[in-house]
Amino acid sequence: MTFKKNMLATAVGVALGVGSIGVASAATIVSLKIEDVGSNTANAANSYSAALDGVSGAFRFSAINIQTYAGASGFTGDVGTGTMLWGGAANPAGSFSSGFSFSSAPFIPFTFGAGAVGDITAGAMTIANLDFGGNYAGAANFLLPPDAGTLRINWVQPGADADHWKINFQWSHMITSAEDSTGNFVGFNARWVLEGTASTASTVIPVPAAVWLLGSGLIGLVGVARRRKALVA
Repeated sequence: MTFKKNMLATAVGVALGVGSIGVASAATIVSLKIEDVGSNTANAANSYSAALDGVSGAFRFSAINIQTYAGASGFTGDVGTGTMLWGGAANPAGSFSSGFSFSSAPFIPFTFGAGAVGDITAGAMTIANLDFGGNYAGAANFLLPPDAGTLRINWVQPGADADHWKINFQWSHMITSAEDSTGNFVGFNARWVLEGTASTASTVIPVPAAVWLLGSGLIGLVGVARRRKALVA
């Protein structure tokens, strides 16, 4: 009898979405602003420090020391413009950074493609479509999104502000002959380090229909068992 009561309680809980099975919360990233945030991320081993105050990005063809940006060509986002690198819109060269000089020629970052997407669910941040590139010497555009397995993300939520996150992400992209017809940069491993502020909006993930059907089925089984017991009696 106790077993059947427990089974009924479980079935009702599943069907109504109460207890451990219900709705889940997620925070969808709605905008990403490239800017200096001057604070460590949660992952100290890969964090950027307050000593980098004034720097929001770096680019290099060899490994970057993320603690000091040693040897990197650093650049700062044009924070005053309020450019948001999100929402499905490309950001042309010069819209969020004035870039830097590379081999005595200007290198100016831009974005392309469908725009970045991401969310924070169960304490994990995911980002996709980081379609960054660079315009070199005012002529050649190099598309330099993250190669598979190279993207690393670090973040921290400042204080009690649930809708903003300080974020740092880094990746690399190997330039191919298809991307550089001149052959000058083929085989170079372009590395990026960016930091900024991600703004999020909380969303509710509804319980899948299959879970509701499971709960309804369990309730039905309990009902059948009770009817059988009544007939036997």
